[in-house]
Amino acid sequence: MRKPGFVMIYTLSAIAVTGLLVTTLAMTTNRGFTLERERERGLDEILIAQDVMEREKYNHRFGGEPSLSSETVRNGKTYEISIHRRPRMVEGVPMIEISCEVQGEGSEGTRLVTLMEER
Repeated sequence: MRKPGFVMIYTLSAIAVTGLLVTTLAMTTNRGFTLERERERGLDEILIAQDVMEREKYNHRFGGEPSLSSETVRNGKTYEISIHRRPRMVEGVPMIEISCEVQGEGSEGTRLVTLMEER
């Protein structure tokens, strides 16, 4: 014969286990979406910096006007672009160091640097 209250204990246990599983699933999904947003922002920063560096190298090599620091929007997010040029000597050869920093909202940013011979 069944003891009184067993069905209620089984039901409460099932509800508790189901709640725990749903909570864990929700937390894991939220963390996954957060990581995906961070990766997307980092990839956007890298792609923007690469594009800016390629244009800067082209402009430097073929006499175009250097770009100025600016902002751009990609995938609905605003990124700040900073471009710096510094003269450097590398083993007696005059060079120009071109660096590009791209930073999105709430990120550490991405920095690319290249050296080119002075014209």
